[in-house]
Amino acid sequence: MKKYKNINNFLILVIIFIIPFLIKSIDYRLELFPAVILPAGSYMCNIEKEVSINKNEIYGIDYNGKQKKLDKETFIGKVRMEYFNYFYKNHFGLIEYEPKKQKTLHLNFTYNIKSKISKNDIIETKKWLQKKLKDQNCIDSVLILKNHRIVILKDGSYYEDKLIKNDTILNIY
Repeated sequence: MKKYKNINNFLILVIIFIIPFLIKSIDYRLELFPAVILPAGSYMCNIEKEVSINKNEIYGIDYNGKQKKLDKETFIGKVRMEYFNYFYKNHFGLIEYEPKKQKTLHLNFTYNIKSKISKNDIIETKKWLQKKLKDQNCIDSVLILKNHRIVILKDGSYYEDKLIKNDTILNIY
């Protein structure tokens, strides 16, 4: 076996890198986690035009009945701030999705995607959200998700534009 040490190392590298690449080539949604391939979706922005950046914010209702912008870092606590947009996009895990069938982009294989969120997970998340709302002096029954767009113009100036989407109101109980 010592004679074929480099061949063994090569085969290990093929398994680690080539097989995940082939799976991802069938459909990007089948990419294994943690990803061993460079992340998809990165792109270069064109500085000759205006650039738009989406900004996700969360609001609560204070004890006077007015909306209060919440501090995102304090709200999510020990969780890294980079994950906030995933929480926001998935409504903090409060929506249980129906199973759905999908087809791969290239070979037309059908596979099922089902929610990994259980009823118990939703109950625990609601308790966590209620505590986080109370910590920021808000009533514990409503969390409001707002999305704004920041537009940076070619000359370096910028303005904040409210998107046409409605705010999402999550009723905790």
